[in-house]
Amino acid sequence: MLRAIRVYSPKFIRPFSTTLPAMTKISEAIIHDHKELKENYQNIKNASDSDEKTRWRNQFVWELARHSIGEELVVYPAMEKHIKPGGKDMAEKDRQEHQVVHRW
Repeated sequence: MLRAIRVYSPKFIRPFSTTLPAMTKISEAIIHDHKELKENYQNIKNASDSDEKTRWRNQFVWELARHSIGEELVVYPAMEKHIKPGGKDMAEKDRQEHQVVHRW
């Protein structure tokens, strides 16, 4: 059973990322998250009033936090453990890249 949340528009309901059975690969989930973050950022930029902008900012922060925690708890430790040689360096490089805010 898929759970869903409403995201600021009564017409838009999205399932939690963790319940999507089609996303069998972690890399697919990460790509999906990055695309979603870019879309949320565009929604902030294109918001018609301050209330809508605030709601999209809140959504962006929520998605970014969820994504970052997932990478820190699952992806980076897996890289460090299973990619030999160089997994620790790859994980550290990704951590450093995520410290930079990108403007799309």
